Amino acid sequence: MTAQKYPRLPKEPTKRSLSTLQISAGGLPAIGPDAARARELARGQLALFIGGMGAPGHNYYYDLISRYGYAKEAEAIQRLFLAGDKAGAAAAVPAARLEATTLCGTESYVRDRLDAYREAGVSHLQVVPVPQNGESETAVVARLKNFIG
Repeated sequence: MTAQKYPRLPKEPTKRSLSTLQISAGGLPAIGPDAARARELARGQLALFIGGMGAPGHNYYYDLISRYGYAKEAEAIQRLFLAGDKAGAAAAVPAARLEATTLCGTESYVRDRLDAYREAGVSHLQVVPVPQNGESETAVVARLKNFIG
């Protein structure tokens, strides 16, 4: 068996532009007076990522939420998830994390969050729309596009 050859890194830094780099953010968008309740739909997914993605000690999402100041919560989520208590793990996800990882709320709230994303350098939205009051997913995306301008 021969060793696989990989390209060598340049000795001098390249002068390539990062202009094509996209910063992505998003989550669940739901727009309306009761839309904040829709962020609860993200609990199970966050519990899976924090508690069940990778072995203990080797979980990017666990480490990330711990660095955000939620180490105790991350430990509880992982312990519950790995013990098979997925509902308990989901319940242990802090409400502040749900709010920070979704775009669910009134129109003015969602507009403010989109403005904050723009100010932070976000150039790409990745969303899973949550329609409210008979609205279609396409209509939610159209409203977001309208907010962004």
